[in-house]
Amino acid sequence: MTESELTALLDAHDALVKSCVDSVLPIAAFLALYNDFPHTYALDGHEATPDERAAAKSKTNRVSFSK
Repeated sequence: MTESELTALLDAHDALVKSCVDSVLPIAAFLALYNDFPHTYALDGHEATPDERAAAKSKTNRVSFSK
C-alpha cells in the first residue's frame, strides 16, 4: 500500500468514526463498515513490506494502536 493509498484509507475510516460519533451512522452499520479496520489492513505492520512499513511510519500521528 502506498502512502497516498494509506492516507485515503485513514481518511475514509476517520469519516466513518465521525459519522458514528455524530449519530449519523448507527453503531451496527459502523461496525459492519469499520470491519476491524486496523487488523483487516495489517496496519500494525506484521504483514507489511518494507515500503508499507515506511508509509505507516510516516503516518504515526494517525496510526497508533495499543496492544
